[in-house]
Amino acid sequence: MDISIIIPAYNEEHRIGSTIRDLYEYFSSKKQDFEIIVVFDGNDGTPSVVRSFAGKNVTLLQFNERLGKGRAVAKGIISAGGKRIGFIDADCPISPEEYLAMFAALDDADCVIASRYVKGSKMQGRTFMRKLFSWGFNTYVNTLFRLGVSDTLCGAKVFREDLAKKTISDIKFGGFIFDVEVLWKVKKTGAKLVEYPVSWKHVKEGTLNYWKDFPKMAVDILKLRFGGAR
Repeated sequence: MDISIIIPAYNEEHRIGSTIRDLYEYFSSKKQDFEIIVVFDGNDGTPSVVRSFAGKNVTLLQFNERLGKGRAVAKGIISAGGKRIGFIDADCPISPEEYLAMFAALDDADCVIASRYVKGSKMQGRTFMRKLFSWGFNTYVNTLFRLGVSDTLCGAKVFREDLAKKTISDIKFGGFIFDVEVLWKVKKTGAKLVEYPVSWKHVKEGTLNYWKDFPKMAVDILKLRFGGAR
């Protein structure tokens, strides 16, 4: 297996079908050897939608307890068989073409992350307030961790297999700061990380609520930074 795509899915029955279909059809049209692993930890009809793709290299991992995005991705990483492994949000915020291009960019890097803020990137439908929160969060994170990354939270990242399993399979934080923990681990390994410009579309139904979640994220970031991560 060349490529493994992990999709964490908490109550995503209304959009997981189109995401799987778009990724499957495009990657198949490009003659890629790939698998899609959906990790479900919710309580809606997502599993039925995923099972409708039976026989198309689509696997469902189902858990009764709430894992959070990070631990859901970690479960997928552990079971992945690809030489290159990536995860992407269930709303598929970038095009399949861009996502495959990110995997191709691993020829010259160990980790490639989608970015909404580097030269060549574009954003659609994002409010000023969300842009402000995003800027504030990235500034906060880079001040503490010195990552040198302009966009830590964009929901598409790909890795070489060994780096993915080394940095993700034993994460400490399962929530929204999972991405920061992973990037910090990547930096400490000395791996080559590249930000890839994408055309990103905002989806209103996203689960991250800045007003509600940011205070906890800020505290968890401090715990991560000063509590350490393996």
